[in-house]
Amino acid sequence: MSLQTILLFVGLAVSSCAVIRSEQKNKSVQLVVQTHTPYCGGAYPTPEMAKGSYTPQSGQRYVLLKGTTYSSSSTIIQTIQLDGQGAVNLALPAGDYLLVHPDKQLTFNAFLKKYQPANANEKNSQGKECYEKWYASPDFTFHVSSDTTLQFTQRSSCFTGTNPCLIYTGPYPP
Repeated sequence: MSLQTILLFVGLAVSSCAVIRSEQKNKSVQLVVQTHTPYCGGAYPTPEMAKGSYTPQSGQRYVLLKGTTYSSSSTIIQTIQLDGQGAVNLALPAGDYLLVHPDKQLTFNAFLKKYQPANANEKNSQGKECYEKWYASPDFTFHVSSDTTLQFTQRSSCFTGTNPCLIYTGPYPP
């Protein structure tokens, strides 16, 4: 075997190890989470007001899970807290992840007690099935393959907030 062939094999071996190490390296991930609140009536809106508003979820906590399927017994990687701009910087290996509100770690009955209104005269609840579906769903899912910034928007509704199981049936502002 010639010296050139040996050097070629050594070079390939070293470069393949470098590729494997770079694939295993954690990726720099910035998550930015905001809430969109629609225009909910009152004075005639300007075109800008009619678009609603976006608010960073400052100080909000989320549970970070690895995988594509959520259940309340999923293994928690870490609990994160968003900064004043609704952001957090993480170092994560490549893969699939879920963000879940910490209240979804409660038992279902405790979750239902916290979010289903006792007096539903102006906020009609869509029923226990809706709460079961909401409880069993991650808030956000994402895939990491490289350094990235990801933005998530949670939708809010007029007079019911981010609870997707409530429908406001009361009067709207004039």
